[in-house]
Amino acid sequence: MSNSTDYTEFLAEGLLAPPVDGESLREIDEVFATWVNRNFNHDGNEENRRLVARIAKAVSYALHLKHTCLDLENYSLLGDPVLNALLQGVSAEVIRGLDKNSIGVEGSDIGAVPLVRSLDGRLIWLQKYFIFERGVANQISGMNAAVPVGDAELTDAQKADLNSLYDAKNEGQRKAVETALTNRFSVITGGPGTGKTYTVARIITLMLRHGVGGKENPRIALAAPTGKAANRMHQSLESAFGTAEIQALISGYKRPEKATTLHSLLGIHRFSPKPAFNADNPLPIDVLIVDEASMVALPMVYRILQALPESARLILLGDKDQLSSVEAGSVLGELCDTDKSYVATISRSYRYEDKPEIGELAQGINAHPSILPDFKSNQYVTKHKLIRGQNTWNPSWLKEAADQLSRLTSNLQDGENVTGILGRQTDFQILCALRKGPAGVLGINSMVETALGHNADGWYTGRPVMILSNDHQRKLYNGDVGLVLPVRKEADSWVIDQKNGVLRACFPVGTQEVKTISLAQMPVFETCYAMTVHKSQGSEYKKVMLVLPDDRDEVERNPVLTKELVYTGITRASEAIEIWSGEGVLEVAVNKRTVRMSGLRNHQS
Repeated sequence: MSNSTDYTEFLAEGLLAPPVDGESLREIDEVFATWVNRNFNHDGNEENRRLVARIAKAVSYALHLKHTCLDLENYSLLGDPVLNALLQGVSAEVIRGLDKNSIGVEGSDIGAVPLVRSLDGRLIWLQKYFIFERGVANQISGMNAAVPVGDAELTDAQKADLNSLYDAKNEGQRKAVETALTNRFSVITGGPGTGKTYTVARIITLMLRHGVGGKENPRIALAAPTGKAANRMHQSLESAFGTAEIQALISGYKRPEKATTLHSLLGIHRFSPKPAFNADNPLPIDVLIVDEASMVALPMVYRILQALPESARLILLGDKDQLSSVEAGSVLGELCDTDKSYVATISRSYRYEDKPEIGELAQGINAHPSILPDFKSNQYVTKHKLIRGQNTWNPSWLKEAADQLSRLTSNLQDGENVTGILGRQTDFQILCALRKGPAGVLGINSMVETALGHNADGWYTGRPVMILSNDHQRKLYNGDVGLVLPVRKEADSWVIDQKNGVLRACFPVGTQEVKTISLAQMPVFETCYAMTVHKSQGSEYKKVMLVLPDDRDEVERNPVLTKELVYTGITRASEAIEIWSGEGVLEVAVNKRTVRMSGLRNHQS
């Protein structure tokens, strides 16, 4: 297991069972506690030594669950039996009584002590994560405090351009542009279809036309946490830049050519986990715009801020209601859950104006999860009941799904350009919460392949494939999705040749290019007729079939199935969504909220 895999994905893959008792503590937590006591706790009081060991185990275990610290006032709300057992009887007052040489104190010289507490004793961090949170909070505060007086409000020329781009109906987007132009650090959040990318296109346009911080022709970099998200960011921006109102303003200016992954941007790769760009070697940019920021974990946000030049600007873009990052922390959500002036929220969704039911369901899940709409009267949102234990491996949704998926390659024409076929791959997608079982990725992919008459181990026309690890040499990244097709090269394009073509996995590059890979050259991959909602983040499909378990008890036990997961799955659909679940499953899931303990707000106060 890599350190970058989310605990919730461990659970989804069946690699860990949900904690059920005090025996679920991991061996590494025990080893860490022993190491802390042996090397840093010289208190002769045996009771205090046992207490420090308990705290060390709890901090280590909490990090495993993707919390960045222990919150002694709120951990019980998680209902985790391991933490409840370890922290029984432990209060902030008790923690304040411990020797600072065994648990360092915020605001003092913490030295090499691996555990750090807040002044009031309520929060306890692993030192590395204390540094991450304090660093992020201090950097953000310092960036906006350093904005020159002249840049803190728009110039008359900027206002004139804004007036040409926006009318009264777009007040939310306009406010977001103003926020980004008048702050060195800003956050733009909004649900699907609210025009976040189009807003960014306008921000870039005005920055190019009027400069940034007194600099003409600013160097603007675009990035996202995954290759798939970066590719989609590039495609969406290209579309936005093509609109007439932006073309009238941006003509003659050189806009950013591509978006990259955050790892590539910072120079992080598997042979050297330390970023090439850092505080001592800052990025050669003036502005960095990061899309899908809800997926970015605390350590990466820290590294990004460290690598920014002193006068550079950072704009985080994302949906605060989506799934949190797959590593520790929930930075975007925490930053948005403040009244800070650098946060701009866009609320009006244009995507669902003609199909309001999807948007209403998404909003209802966030605002009133206990009151779901009447699915019977909906046209674009339909809900179907799965009977527990009935037709488990031949569910009633299977034939419809197989029919939808087979259409993609059922009428291939020789000479047909591959880009058009790949563009249709987002017409339909099965999403699920889990990895294993009949309602999981592995089970569903197996059932669909059987229904379509394919060999699970075969390399066949129409096989959808997803890359599972980064391959920098071939420029394929975790989450990239392609399609196996019989192709040949014709001039500068790849076209279909069903008789003499070679079966290759074809991946879109931007909107017009295609990358093809033979089976022998493929990085680690899997079939993806179905994918987890986690893997679908940053994507959009015309129609989504969301398959949830048929067992309500399983949903209650499994921390993967939450409001954020259901919301994220539903909002991947742009035109229609079908939800298949057991009795009460959806209702239970949307009333379970992901909670991550953090001290980021504590550092910001």
